[in-house]
This record gives sequence, C-alpha cells and structure tokens, in this order.
Amino acid sequence: MPTKRSISFLKSKLLQPALTSHFEVNIPSGSLPSAIKIDKEEQDDLNLFCTEATLPGSSVNVFEVNNDFTGATEKFAHRKMYDGSIDFTFYVDAQKYSAIRFFERWMRYVTGEEGSDRDDGEIRSYKNPSYNYRIRYPDGDGGYRCDGLTISKFERSHKSQIRYTFLKSFPIAVSSMPVSYDASNLLKCTVTMSYVRYFIDEAIVKDPPILSPVFLGAPPPAPPLPNAAPELVGNTNAEDQRFIPTDSASGFRGQLLQPLRDAAGNIVTDLGGNRL
Repeated sequence: MPTKRSISFLKSKLLQPALTSHFEVNIPSGSLPSAIKIDKEEQDDLNLFCTEATLPGSSVNVFEVNNDFTGATEKFAHRKMYDGSIDFTFYVDAQKYSAIRFFERWMRYVTGEEGSDRDDGEIRSYKNPSYNYRIRYPDGDGGYRCDGLTISKFERSHKSQIRYTFLKSFPIAVSSMPVSYDASNLLKCTVTMSYVRYFIDEAIVKDPPILSPVFLGAPPPAPPLPNAAPELVGNTNAEDQRFIPTDSASGFRGQLLQPLRDAAGNIVTDLGGNRL
C-alpha cells in the first residue's frame, strides 16, 4: 500500500532543499613553505574569491565471481577509490591578480623552477638554453603538499553543515583564461587540485530550546478617564456613553428610563429624548 502523507508533511520536507550557493572554501596556505605562504588578509581574500567548487565523490571497486552459483554473478568490494582531483574557480581581483599569482607560484615551487628558492643553492633561469628543473619531495618540512584544504557546505540558517577535508593536496593545473576586446566579462581562474583522500565532518546545530514564558504578575489596572462620571460608560457616540437601542431606519430610541447626561454628568435631555 502507498504511504499516505499530509500536505503539511510534504511541505515541511520538500520545500526546504539545500541550495548550491551557500558554501565556503579554505585554502590552508599557513601550512605551506615560506616560499608559497601568503599573509592572512590575502588568504581571506582568496577564500572569498572562490565562486565555484565541486563536492567530491568516491566509489568502491569490485571484482566479479561467476562460478559459485549457476546463472548468478556476484560482486565483492576490494578497494575504495576517490576522484583524486577537484576543480576550484576563483574571481581574479584587479589589484594583485591574487589567485593567478598564488597558484602559479605554488606550481613553480612543486617543479623547482625559477622564482622558487632551492635548498641546494642552484640558480635556474628560463632564458638558459639548457634550462631544466627537478621536482621537489612532496612531504616533509619543504614539501609541496598540504593538509587542511576544506569545503564547507551550509545553509542560510546556519543550523547544519557538512565539511569535506582533503589530505595531501596541491595544484596540478591552472586552466587557460581567454581575454578579448568584446564585451567585458569577469576574469576567472580555474585550478585543479590533486588530493589523496578526503573525510567528512558533520556538524548539525540544533534549534535552541524554547523557554516557557515567565509571568511576573498581573498588569496594573488602567486608570479611569479624567472628569468622567462612573455611570457614563457605554458604546454610543452621543453625549451619554451608555448603550441605548436605536431604530436604524427612523432613529427612534424608544422610551428613556432616565434623562441623558453629558460627560460632566449634566442632564441634557428629558425622558422623551428632547434636548433641554
């Protein structure tokens, strides 16, 4: 039997989807060697300039067994595989071209090219006809791989989030960026980062408890109207404030039980309703 669900239940579940525009990327330049490291302000700007990222994926490798059961093929897992690379797209600021400079400098450090300090003191120049380079060791004090690259996915309410942390990551490609005399567009830099694996930190922030209201006491009574007689209280707009039934067509109020009075208590009509 199909499950019966109310409209209110469906609204509460289907009308609260996660949105792709709420995320934050952290590039941990602080864990990199001094030749690549940038200051905190520039790192905050770099994280802010990230306009596109991809949440990573993984898969399980399996092998097939065909001979255990007649006509049946079984699959058994033997290894978990990660995508191995992830793309980030950054806005390029017009003051420093921070994203381009940072990732190009990181890649030059990886390959030991000109512009990156070498431990052995060797000086290399791009202009040298016999130009060559030697790749640096990936880990250790001068290694080019870093830990702590994260992508945090959250929602507008900040009540829940999921964070991906990548291990041993470094840039392997900076995509080409076309420029043109046509209509101007935002210059973007797309970088491909390699990583060994990732893990997920889940942080769910619950709603704060709803406290029962605290009543300090009954409010004080409202003060009486100034210069008003106690018996002159009602819902009419006449000089007397008592309610008097009135015919809506003729305006006849009927026989009065007592004369009408004004706000000060003075008699203004007789029992027949005639004004004095």
